[in-house]
Amino acid sequence: MHFDYQDRSSQNITHILRNLLRQLLQNLELRRWPIGLFEAKTFAHYHSLDVPTIIQYITHCIEQFSVTFFVLDALDECEDATRWKLLNIINNARHRHHNIKIFVTSRLGPDSLESTDILTVTAENLDLELFIRAKIAHKRYDQPLKDMIVSKLMDLSNEG
Repeated sequence: MHFDYQDRSSQNITHILRNLLRQLLQNLELRRWPIGLFEAKTFAHYHSLDVPTIIQYITHCIEQFSVTFFVLDALDECEDATRWKLLNIINNARHRHHNIKIFVTSRLGPDSLESTDILTVTAENLDLELFIRAKIAHKRYDQPLKDMIVSKLMDLSNEG
């Protein structure tokens, strides 16, 4: 799941969990789906399922796999209240099910997930400069202006 700061409307806990459930169901044989989802009335009202019911269905799906991987990309772009709810649900699930593996990309510190291995990835100055130059290479700026843009952006990146 990717969190887009420009799409806050999809960043509510119900939508996120529904999306995770949908992805789990897509990888599960129909005969292994939770019983309640087979009922036409419940399935027709899939979008009106409440959070506890969705969590119950997700739990059922997780139990059907030997290992379940969750990838949460740009988690720091998720609204704070929703992010904390999601992390609380994930931490609770990890305590109950040891077959859950989670990969998170975020600019936030490691205090948000319990029992995590942290790999810090940072851009080197040369990588950043090459990226900036590639992005402005097609612009019709003269070389001194391009150099000034690169210099200013490099200075700003070193401040943070």
